[in-house]
Order: sequence, then C-alpha cells, then structure tokens
Amino acid sequence: MKYREKEVKAKLEGKLCSYDKSVPDCVCAIYLTESHIFVSENNYDGTYKDHYVFPLSCVKDILMEQPYKKSISDKNHDGFRSAPFQSSRAERGIINRLLDTFHKDEYFTIVINNSDGKADKLFFILTSKGQDKFISEFNKALSNLEA
Repeated sequence: MKYREKEVKAKLEGKLCSYDKSVPDCVCAIYLTESHIFVSENNYDGTYKDHYVFPLSCVKDILMEQPYKKSISDKNHDGFRSAPFQSSRAERGIINRLLDTFHKDEYFTIVINNSDGKADKLFFILTSKGQDKFISEFNKALSNLEA
C-alpha cells in the first residue's frame, strides 16, 4: 500500500484527541512510511486532509500510555484488590469497581520535538488494532534512519 507516493510500513486508525483548536477531534488514519508519519482524515470523497506530517527525524517516540491515570490506580495500589481483610464478596466487588473507575484507557501517543526543542504529544484513542506492529515498525525505521 502507498500513501502520498510512499510505501506504507504500518497503518492505524484512531480518534485524534487534539488540544490544538485548529485541528478537530476526528478519526484519522495514521500512516508510517520510511521517512514520515502522516495523520490524515478521510474526506469520504476520495481525498484526505493531512492534519500532521512528521519527518521521522522529528519523532522522539511512539508509545501506549495513560496520561490521565489517577494515583490510586497506580500498580502499586493494585494490592488493595488482593488484601486479606475481612469483607464479603459484594464489598470486594464494590472495591474492585471503585478502583477500576480510576483506570483510564491507554492512548496511542506520538511524541515529537517541536520547533522550540521541547516535546509535544499527540494522543489517539485507537479504533483499529495493530499498535504493537506500528510501534515495532517505527523502531525499525528509526534505527535505519540513525544508521
């Protein structure tokens, strides 16, 4: 598959969670090529709008993260679930549901260097699978770029 005349190494789809008001929260295709990452919205008329185009040299990292994770949902606190205290099954169920409310979804995150040299992050709620392959292909492309 090709996108913008470049061979696509990996592709994902996800809802862009943008802080930049000039870019709408929309479902985008995320294309990884040998030299770029494209974040593109399908116009459903055979055309695409590229909201972001990043040369791989500007991308610091791609990862899955929980940026809004509450402190009580930290893995260090998951011991509460298995604590040997006296409680009924119903009480343990309530505790588990309360702890689960603090666990937020993971976001597909692209970390880039902005013009000031600081790191900016783009967050996506994925609507397709394949994030592990995408991250693996990104790491390969990045290592080829550095070599």
